[in-house]
Amino acid sequence: MRRNEDTFQKWKKEGLLESKLAYLRGASSNFYSQKKMAHDLGITETTFITLKSKYKQIREALNYGDELLKADVMSALKKRAVGFVSVTKVRSMKKDGGGRNYQAVQKVEKEFPPDVDAIKYLLTVKFGREFHPKKEELDLAEKKAEPVQWLPNPYKGDDE
Repeated sequence: MRRNEDTFQKWKKEGLLESKLAYLRGASSNFYSQKKMAHDLGITETTFITLKSKYKQIREALNYGDELLKADVMSALKKRAVGFVSVTKVRSMKKDGGGRNYQAVQKVEKEFPPDVDAIKYLLTVKFGREFHPKKEELDLAEKKAEPVQWLPNPYKGDDE
């Protein structure tokens, strides 16, 4: 590496840049720490911070991964909010009428009912104040904060 060539430029020159950016997108979407990403890339955390501040492509890769993570988490939260059924296969050994062992596979369903807290959170995040649990209190506080408009006194003359 030339003296004034940094790691990003080296990756680009060696044709490794796209694979490094793909790694960053995946690592960010899997909630890896900055320290872990730097270690996996074979650079120091300080170098990673420098590259992140210097190169838009690195910031974009990390932001893309963050958006994927956010979408996955919101999807899981939605699933929990509306409830779901999980089906698993359980294998067990049984004996037939002749005393021989055989493997039996049984499907087991487990129902997860809707989660009220997840529902409240999603409605508040998606639709804001309309579904906020303290909507009435917020409306009242906002009304109190409005400036008072005084009407002119009809019993006083214009010269006062």
